[in-house]
Amino acid sequence: MKRIFSFLCAVLLVCSVQAQPLRGIHVRSGHHEVVVYLNGCQVSMPAESCFIANLDRGVYRVDVRDRSGRVVYHQNVRYPGHGVFEIQVGVSHDGGMYPGPDCFPGGNRYPSHRVMPHERFKDLLDDIEDDGFDDRRLKRVKKALKHYSLTCSQCEDLMEEWSFDGHRVDLLKMVYPHVVDPENFDEVIEELDFISNQNEVKDYLRNYGRFM
Repeated sequence: MKRIFSFLCAVLLVCSVQAQPLRGIHVRSGHHEVVVYLNGCQVSMPAESCFIANLDRGVYRVDVRDRSGRVVYHQNVRYPGHGVFEIQVGVSHDGGMYPGPDCFPGGNRYPSHRVMPHERFKDLLDDIEDDGFDDRRLKRVKKALKHYSLTCSQCEDLMEEWSFDGHRVDLLKMVYPHVVDPENFDEVIEELDFISNQNEVKDYLRNYGRFM
């Protein structure tokens, strides 16, 4: 913590001397140590605060994990290239962690992005099964993703509700930003029937930031 604090002070001093505003992404976690990843690369040691400085304008994937390796924040952040984007990871009533109330991209609050509980996911599957229109099924999933994240295993279960590979491609493009274990997403893509559709999704993911 002392090293992080000293680093932040040094950054503030340099910016003050050069009369340049501080810019970057600041992750805070209260009294819990976390590890921060930017675009899949670890950028901090376990600490209560991390500042990622001098970022250019763009979309960055920010993942925050607790000391046990559990994902407590997962989001694609649109950074405008100026100012400080604050991410505060809070503490739940049971001592666990969740994205805190200060995650405001462009004035809109991020959803909690906790993994969808089993019972809620079962209800979603039941709703999809009862709805005979594929477009409406996708809208049901999109609505659920405003409040929850998914595991890759859940994504595979969702795919089984669509028989047409083209709609499954649309589904995967929709759910990817909300997956808490993206390192396993290749296994989900392989569930698509056609190689051409698998390649379409892989191409989409390689260029993901350009579409944000």
